[in-house]
Amino acid sequence: MSSKQLAKNLRQTYQNMTGVDKQIFQLNKVVTAPGAYKLPDNVSALKLRFKDSGNRSQTKLFWTHSLPTLQFWNPSVAMSVSRVQAPKEKSVGPTVTITRTDGSEETISIASMFWEKMAETIAEAAGATPVSAGELKKYSIPFVTDYDKKMELAKKTHLRDVAFAQKVELHKQQEADREALELAAKEEAKAAAQKKKDAMIKARKEGRVYIEGEENEVKEAAVEVEQKVTEEVAEDGAKIEIKETEVKIETKN
Repeated sequence: MSSKQLAKNLRQTYQNMTGVDKQIFQLNKVVTAPGAYKLPDNVSALKLRFKDSGNRSQTKLFWTHSLPTLQFWNPSVAMSVSRVQAPKEKSVGPTVTITRTDGSEETISIASMFWEKMAETIAEAAGATPVSAGELKKYSIPFVTDYDKKMELAKKTHLRDVAFAQKVELHKQQEADREALELAAKEEAKAAAQKKKDAMIKARKEGRVYIEGEENEVKEAAVEVEQKVTEEVAEDGAKIEIKETEVKIETKN
């Protein structure tokens, strides 16, 4: 697979991720990108200097991808970036200045290199050592697919992302509602099928042809209301009748 196709696939994968997965992806990229080196204790600062010559320059890629990784693994080392504004025709090669604790400085050129190679060159000049695979794994965050785990992760590591937690809850509720609706629809279809079956059996017993949908027809109903006195009570010389109303409903085919 070409690097161009790989980059396209990665972009599509990233776009399909949830919010918290994108954050995990970015954090893992900082931990494991080229630049995962531990600088020696005698290095106190790194300064990147390059000409602002377009978004696609290899130096900018190093700045945005590798330098954050170097900073992650070397939090006590001061790192800065100086972007030189110069005419287009003037050549200003990218350099990195390594400052040591004794005050000495060493400037190395990283011109004509791919951004991945720049980190390796700086590490070699500074005497840095690669971060072990065990440490990379220790600080890498595994991707999770379970919503409950996503919720827990959102609460622990992304306390400000309340909106994400609410979206997870909403999604879970929507999923539960959808499943309930599907179950209700299945039960309704099952009841309708049984009702139709009963109507067909009834028609056959009555020696007639079943008419499609007859089980859903509203039958005529005769309603008869009857009132009768069930009790008489006397109160202050007045007779009060207590009546009971009885409603009879008779359905007709």
